[in-house]
Amino acid sequence: MERRQGTILTLFDFSKAFDCVSHDLLVQKLRAIGFSQNVLKWLRSYLSDRRQCVEVGDTRSDWEAVTCGVPQGSILGPLLFVLYVNDINSTLSHCKYHMYADDLQIYHNFTAKNTNDCVQNINEDILQLVTWTEKHGLLLNHEKTKPIIICHSRLRNSIDFESITPIKVNGIDLPYYDKVKNLGLIFNSTLTWDDSVIAIRKKVFASIHSLKILQNFLPQHTKLHLIKSLVLPHFTYCNSLINGMTVTFSDMLQRSQNYCLRYVYDLRRDEHIPPYYLEANILKLNYQRDIKILSLTFSILKTGLPKYFEPDFKFVSQGSQRISRSSSTTLRIPHHVTTAYDRAFIVTACRLWNSMPLSIKSLEKRSQFVAALKNLYFMRMASAGVS
Repeated sequence: MERRQGTILTLFDFSKAFDCVSHDLLVQKLRAIGFSQNVLKWLRSYLSDRRQCVEVGDTRSDWEAVTCGVPQGSILGPLLFVLYVNDINSTLSHCKYHMYADDLQIYHNFTAKNTNDCVQNINEDILQLVTWTEKHGLLLNHEKTKPIIICHSRLRNSIDFESITPIKVNGIDLPYYDKVKNLGLIFNSTLTWDDSVIAIRKKVFASIHSLKILQNFLPQHTKLHLIKSLVLPHFTYCNSLINGMTVTFSDMLQRSQNYCLRYVYDLRRDEHIPPYYLEANILKLNYQRDIKILSLTFSILKTGLPKYFEPDFKFVSQGSQRISRSSSTTLRIPHHVTTAYDRAFIVTACRLWNSMPLSIKSLEKRSQFVAALKNLYFMRMASAGVS
């Protein structure tokens, strides 16, 4: 979007992916990676000689041998699946990809002049992907595979959706969606977070509505514990990504968090709520987002991971002949011209990092860094009267 380009993102769904892993092919892949013979024997023993049946009421089917699949609910299951599909990138000649367990998404950039060429490249990669999945006993579910075109509204308005080449899976044309759910977060066609905020609010109010049934029977500390464990995680999931929302939607989320505190302390709508944040030891949402972004930035600077972020985080002193203490701890904000990039994680992260006191930035351990940030923001809330 910074380069005035768009992106066609396609999110795939594998049908019963964990149940379709071939044991023999998995062992072959692990052997090729370099697993020792003893480990391979141990894994074969772990996977083989399992049986399963189906029970409905008082009726039970016969026991049958499990000849494929990794045990779900286990620690090894997701890891073995990731190793099983680790070479899936070899099928992609044009697209970039992201994968988390069995959630695969590929994407390709385009300009207004080469939209159909971009789709053709994606379809070529999908053909190779389908061939790869068939060889590995996996099946792409075209009914849950969703393509979306993400770009500036001006570029989107120039696209003729009636004539654009469709994305195809197994020979079936797929419609382009205006919004998709990506690992629980809603992406829309302009990469704003309005739909995600609305979805979060719905989850929060639905949860509070369920808890209100027992409001008069639960002590205050129990209600607070329920709110912290069942409701507040809706706010914190992926909050480092949706930090670029508008002020209007940010206020909507904050009012939702206020609603949670009103439930815990039985407060009226007109009652002043900020002091109860300190009593509950809960930070407001903007502070929680800042801490998540800064903790991720700390990890990137210390470990260089994830690798796709590491090259973008550079200190001012790097590449400069004049090196001072401040320049060695100040991050260089990437040059950008669009408001879309200004909302990006890296720009926000650099600005937040540069605003932190040197005493916090100099800490070596992540746990100490996060604890210092929490103390800092609680002090700011207290000094401002959490108004």
